[in-house]
Amino acid sequence: MLQKWEEGDKETIALWKKMNEWAFEGWKKSYKKFGVKFDKEYYESEIYTKGKEIILKGLKDGIFEKKKDGAVFINLEKEKLGEKILLRSDGTSVYMTQDIYLAQFKFKEFNLNNSIYVTGNEQDYHFQVLFEILRRLGFENKGLKHLSYGMITLPTGKIKSREGTEGISADEVLEKVQKIVKKELESRGKISKKDLEDRSLKISLASIRYSMLKTDIGKGMIFDPKEAINFEGNTGSYLLYSYARASSILKKIKNNSVTNFESGDLEEQEIKLIKKLFDFSGIVKKSYLVLNPSLIANYSYQLAQTFNEFYHACPVIGSKKEGFRIALVESFKHVLKNSLNLLGIETLEKM
Repeated sequence: MLQKWEEGDKETIALWKKMNEWAFEGWKKSYKKFGVKFDKEYYESEIYTKGKEIILKGLKDGIFEKKKDGAVFINLEKEKLGEKILLRSDGTSVYMTQDIYLAQFKFKEFNLNNSIYVTGNEQDYHFQVLFEILRRLGFENKGLKHLSYGMITLPTGKIKSREGTEGISADEVLEKVQKIVKKELESRGKISKKDLEDRSLKISLASIRYSMLKTDIGKGMIFDPKEAINFEGNTGSYLLYSYARASSILKKIKNNSVTNFESGDLEEQEIKLIKKLFDFSGIVKKSYLVLNPSLIANYSYQLAQTFNEFYHACPVIGSKKEGFRIALVESFKHVLKNSLNLLGIETLEKM
């Protein structure tokens, strides 16, 4: 079928277009739920011929070799990467074929400084080979990076992938988490249907995102929906709850925009919170340099913990240092919002 598709067979192309429509429709619905947007989308159908041209030129230049059956490959035995097929014996392309062209094309199209591939660690070999092939083709760019994530599983098994139907899909994970969150919110008091839907979705997305981002890159993780929405643990729900707590304090004050105040002698928890707030910019810079969002995620949790310790130890409303402590609460709220925003997590004023 692939050979017929690459040869432009009308029936095969018609079937392919129909299947594509179904797939894209489903993907777009899922992406919308998770708030995912793309500035640019590349389709294999638009670039595979360019990839084949590069392979054939590389074969002519002696960079690649041809097997007896006609398949084109590259020998990477010296790099301990074995042999990699780049064109099948029937002349059809493989994933690597398109990636070789696309890697170079993206740099030219956007004048990039860096191109970061984010995938599961099952793709490590693919990118080791890709980068070596590009080097041999003369495309040496230090801006090419592979950000390799550990695999995510559920207590009951793996999440569905393109390779099969084992496990459950991302949509089903979100649905399961949201169902648990709705039950929790309803148990806490009366809530309108609209607020229930809105809050439960935001809390669910925060719980899923944070659970995955707090884990150090490269490490696998087991995502437990019930554990992820725990309002008192190292979870996205806890972070949103802490933010909402700060908002609640500020709403109780008539004029929470403080310009003049005296700090007096600082309490231990006040000092700890101030220091933690000052750490933010350094954490963001380090996270960027090492390409590891878990640093920001774990900082967010530590900041929320420090704030809650401050909240329990240092009364804000009616205290002699009310103005100063209001400023601390405002600062905490501002920094946590920025930190969560970097993780793609939307805050809530009320839980």
